[in-house]
Amino acid sequence: MLNGVFSMNISKSHQSTNIVYSSSKDGIINLSVNPILLSKYSDYFCQLYFPEKLSRIKIYDKYSKDIFKTFIDLCQEIEVKITQKTLFKLDKLAIKWRAPEISHYLNQKMCEITDQPSFCLNVFQHQIKYKRDIKISTRNVAFHLKFFLGENFDEKNQYLAYFLDLDANFISELFKLSKKLNPLNPISDIFICSFFMNFSKRKNFTFECVNLLKSVEFQYLEYSLLFDVHEFLIDNFKINILSVYLPPLENPNFSSDENENE
Repeated sequence: MLNGVFSMNISKSHQSTNIVYSSSKDGIINLSVNPILLSKYSDYFCQLYFPEKLSRIKIYDKYSKDIFKTFIDLCQEIEVKITQKTLFKLDKLAIKWRAPEISHYLNQKMCEITDQPSFCLNVFQHQIKYKRDIKISTRNVAFHLKFFLGENFDEKNQYLAYFLDLDANFISELFKLSKKLNPLNPISDIFICSFFMNFSKRKNFTFECVNLLKSVEFQYLEYSLLFDVHEFLIDNFKINILSVYLPPLENPNFSSDENENE
């Protein structure tokens, strides 16, 4: 459970008003609220309460009574208990009712949970969708990147499709950051090369795909993989950047001794 109190120094002596909330899931709840506090946190409610000074508001929505009440309590500076399951719903309400400080608080709470990879990815996806700051959630996803993508490129991996749809430059930075955060157990360059070739095919060989190779240490790759990547770059991007790492090919049927005897 996450415990949090969202606070601001505002007088609570103002006369209360009522909100009648009807949930499509579980019925009706009546709430007594401080319109000054609620208006301070929510631009939406501010427009309702001022200058009309409404004494009663009726709201109908899909969220449960408990979720809505928790959101209102946050706006009333009342201590609440927030679970991982309710964080996202509460933030959606904060976005809907235009309560940016509440949303910021909830997103901070999301990013504090770093030991659960799937949750970290859900936070990252949520913050991208609702255009939130993704700096911390990106770091959390990068830390767990090997958990999501595995040791080897596997098309059956449940997370793979999502990462294949991301921007090439962003994925490149994820690879780089993941290696920095996990120096003793980094995501492998073998995987990155396989990801690059599959990603390039998916993106119709746009040149930005080449950026995926920025974090690869080519000098340590096995010859066969290095050669494959080299040929892939030449065939699909018309660039030759790996030849410096390729040793000269030797014909196994032609030895140097035989050459000297001729």
